[in-house]
Amino acid sequence: MKDYLFGRTTSSLQVGTFLYVSGLLYLSRNLFYELKDELAEEKRFFGIVLTYNRTLQSAYTTLFDEVTDEEEDVYQRIIYLYKQIIVKEHKKLTRRGLSRADAIIVLINKILDIIGEVPSLQEYPNKKEYIKIKKVIDKLYDNIRNRSKKSKLYTLTNWIKKLMDMELVGKHPLPMFSIREEEKKKEKLPLSDSGIRIDDEPTKVTELEW
Repeated sequence: MKDYLFGRTTSSLQVGTFLYVSGLLYLSRNLFYELKDELAEEKRFFGIVLTYNRTLQSAYTTLFDEVTDEEEDVYQRIIYLYKQIIVKEHKKLTRRGLSRADAIIVLINKILDIIGEVPSLQEYPNKKEYIKIKKVIDKLYDNIRNRSKKSKLYTLTNWIKKLMDMELVGKHPLPMFSIREEEKKKEKLPLSDSGIRIDDEPTKVTELEW
């Protein structure tokens, strides 16, 4: 499975650095939607978290309220591309003792850290909204006491950096996905002869409302 992500990519689209950065923020927004449900499930969706929610909602709305069909297609292809790795990394984090919500916070934080390393980020048109999101996620991350939050997430990090550098996105657009739903699907599906099942076809998921 070393290079299986290449099988999920297409080279037929021209994707510049800033468009890719926006796509990664779109991916973080997908995780942000699921984070609310997990925080509510853990009875943590109150107090200052509600303020954080409003700040994040406002930033993501500014970023994605008005996008072209072509931009949205690229963003959704990025969601499709990294879906499987996100689900796997989330599972690893929860096995190390993080709650489901905290594992999502760690994943969002890692994606934002990767964006922060982009050399031309200073010229990114939406840098202001990125900073708003990063500040809130930093606060949520800092509140996690479990040291497993410091996991390097090498697989996710290396793949994003590699594929962003190559400007590769997914074969198909995927509007959204839910980690919980992906886990349920995997439990229900029989294993292939190799003992590995990779679901390459996009499935529609209704967007969760805040």
